[in-house]
Amino acid sequence: MGLTSDGKVEWDTSAGNLKYERETTAITPEQIASVQYALDATDKGGLRDEMGPYNNYIDTWVELRVRIESPNGERQFSVLDPWPGVRLIKPLPKEVKTIICEASKLRAKVAKETLENMCESSL
Repeated sequence: MGLTSDGKVEWDTSAGNLKYERETTAITPEQIASVQYALDATDKGGLRDEMGPYNNYIDTWVELRVRIESPNGERQFSVLDPWPGVRLIKPLPKEVKTIICEASKLRAKVAKETLENMCESSL
C-alpha cells in the first residue's frame, strides 16, 4: 500500500499463481489529511529498524516493511509477525499498531478489502 502527498494510492492484488497486479486510485485531500494527521500524531522515536516478532504462527512468519516519508524526513522499519497468531510473544507497541492500522483502513477503503481484525477497535 502506497500513498503519495498528491493522493495517489497504489497497492498490489493477487492475480493467482504468485503473480500480482498493481492497482491505482486517488483519494481526496480530506482523506490525505486524515492519514497524515494520524501519522504525524504518532511518536516514531521508539521505532527501531527491525521490531518483533510479536506473535507466533504455525510454520510461517510475516515481515511487514514500512516506509513513511514526511517533511521531517523518511523513516523505514520492519515488523515481524505483527498480526495476532497462535501465541502472543509480546504486545505490539501502540505506535506500530497505529501505523499498521492506518494502512489497513486505507486499503479497506480503496481496495474494498477487509479491515485487519486488530484494527477494528481503533476506528
